[in-house]
Amino acid sequence: MTAPAPSRAILILALSAALFAPSAFAQFSRASILGQVVDSTNSGIPRAVVKITRIETNESVETITDASGGYSFAFLNPGAYRLQVSASGFKALDRVGLHLDTDDTISLPVALSVGDVSERVTVAADRERLDMSSASHGTRLDPVKLRDLPLVGRQAYSLVSLTPGVIFTQEQFGTTGFAGLRGWDINGKFIINGGLEGTNQFLLNGAPVSLTGAWQFSPNVDAIEEFRVLTNTYDAQYGRTGGGTVITTLKSGGNSWHGNLFEYFHNAVFDANTTQNNQDGLKRGKHNTHQYGGTIGGPLRRNKDFLFFSFEGFREIDPFPVVSDTPPLDLRSGNFKKYSLKVYDPNTAHPCEDGIDTTGGTKCLSTFIRDPFPNNQIPLTRISPIGRAILDLYPLPNGKGLTQNYIAGGNVGRYRYDQPMGRWDHHFSDRDRVSAIITYERGHDFTSTNGFPPPAEVGNQTDYRVDQNYIAEFTHIVSPSTVFNLHLSFGRFTQFFPDASGDSDLTADVLGMTNMVHAPTVDNNAPPNFNLSTYSSIIGNTYSWSAQNQWSLQPGVIHTHGRHVIHYGFEFSYAAIANAGPGRANGPTPARDGRTGSSASLRAGRSSTSTTARGRATGAAWRICC
Repeated sequence: MTAPAPSRAILILALSAALFAPSAFAQFSRASILGQVVDSTNSGIPRAVVKITRIETNESVETITDASGGYSFAFLNPGAYRLQVSASGFKALDRVGLHLDTDDTISLPVALSVGDVSERVTVAADRERLDMSSASHGTRLDPVKLRDLPLVGRQAYSLVSLTPGVIFTQEQFGTTGFAGLRGWDINGKFIINGGLEGTNQFLLNGAPVSLTGAWQFSPNVDAIEEFRVLTNTYDAQYGRTGGGTVITTLKSGGNSWHGNLFEYFHNAVFDANTTQNNQDGLKRGKHNTHQYGGTIGGPLRRNKDFLFFSFEGFREIDPFPVVSDTPPLDLRSGNFKKYSLKVYDPNTAHPCEDGIDTTGGTKCLSTFIRDPFPNNQIPLTRISPIGRAILDLYPLPNGKGLTQNYIAGGNVGRYRYDQPMGRWDHHFSDRDRVSAIITYERGHDFTSTNGFPPPAEVGNQTDYRVDQNYIAEFTHIVSPSTVFNLHLSFGRFTQFFPDASGDSDLTADVLGMTNMVHAPTVDNNAPPNFNLSTYSSIIGNTYSWSAQNQWSLQPGVIHTHGRHVIHYGFEFSYAAIANAGPGRANGPTPARDGRTGSSASLRAGRSSTSTTARGRATGAAWRICC
């Protein structure tokens, strides 16, 4: 006798969904078992009772073999199982130590010996993977591998590059590139089996956690049951990708309480000094890393309700020495004599005359020419108070030379994130169950790229990042070989990039800059961002913001028939991407007039065109003096 047939209504609904799917096939992250119960002559035993039980939660499914002794189980959660088989006239058999993985399909033949059914034989499970049941090729990383393989920063997805056929194309690392050493780092620089960079898909318990090819959420390693990297010829259910698919499955609670605590600590005493600091005789920079957290899981009600909770926190101070350019003190007082550079008076501009303003009978190279200041010294009466105030924002040099004269050996990057997440599983009956997962991650980092103290600092490595995912799943077992599943999820990923730490309340008025062309999209009066051609840019005064939202609905049916596993279903997804930036309150203000002319322009009271969110002004946006 075969197992009970699935409901005709459910099959019609699933088939219709597959035919009229608006997006892609539903994505299942469960396992299936196909097998046959035979006697000592290898003949099938009909009407044998086969029962499979998940060890952690004691949930079980029972079926009866068909006329040829065949049996099957569909849509089983990954984990450890026990298989029990009994038939009249044969000894009962227990198979223990059976472990099912994500997206797994295995063949498990069972041979019974003649004897009394009250006699029981216990054997260790021996399974054979069915290559013909799935075209998917990939690599599976289970908790043992995640625990034993070296993971700097406990970033699980750094192991994706170990998969055959995967190339990690990121070439720049460190604080000015991709660190990749923290759980909240994101990256999409993978080429999987010849696909395009940025087209890969990352799934968390079947829910998408990527939209543009980069993962948005990397869970605490101790909370991962396993993850699998599919590289090619994977099933049609994984349709939202032009490269590969990475499937991550979180752990769940069981009938006993288990947990762990961890703390990883790193101190500067284990570090070598940087080249920049060694060259200038500076001591080793401060470096402290704390990565801590834990997991706990267990029953609220045995065999009914299960909880699993995970938390990971990260705090790091990382040395980031910088060599920057700051105007020397004598240039700030208008004295350019020491550097043998001519400084021209902007108020002496006049038409150039051949032979008068030139020597050796040469012709003028431009229509107008200016006269140099006597002795390359700008008179004190000509020095702009606004220009002086701007240059005074620069720190004094602590090294020699006109440029590359400020060594910020104590400059550090600061990183932190917190990642709580939880999972709840409830069993209404042996046939119906529901689960819910909530993940949340919030982090921040800041690195001053010029090494100057506020308000002169510029930190375009600043990043605030928040990711949240809400996943719900309902499963109904129609029969041991047919399962209906409904999967709902919502994910939101936001990033906020200010270009300074925000530790300054300096305004343009304080510098004496009034009547500025002010961007209507900004409600503060921050000074412009100053870009002197020879010296490092100062003052960060703007930000950019982006958000990615995903809604996903995935109903589907999985059905095992003989040696085949058939999926019906579809995925409806709605994705939205937003980007915003208000511009700069008073624009960037470049001053570019030759090698040291930028400093001279500020001293003499000139500035170039300013740009705000409204567009580009015509002519000088402001004039400091004269």
